[in-house]
Amino acid sequence: PEQAEKLVLDNLSLQDLPQAWDVIRQLPLGRAVLQLRKQAQHWLRDHANHAHLYALLAYCAAQEGESSQAQQAWQKALQYAPALQQQPLLAVTTR
Repeated sequence: PEQAEKLVLDNLSLQDLPQAWDVIRQLPLGRAVLQLRKQAQHWLRDHANHAHLYALLAYCAAQEGESSQAQQAWQKALQYAPALQQQPLLAVTTR
């Protein structure tokens, strides 16, 4: 899992995010979650209506146990891309 996180951090671009979303949401994020969240927030400054950025923020917040922030970001993602509703926020079920 750590190698997958490193690959995501080192190679993810804004343009790749929609295609990479299915893979990212299957990764249990560890140390990379904060860096990924910061990168998404940085991209949002210039792309405030990018649904997959909000989805990524929602996923990061969920990974950090911040369910209310995750829900807010997910609702924003659905506002810009209702089709995301077809996919659960967390591909990996948590217990």
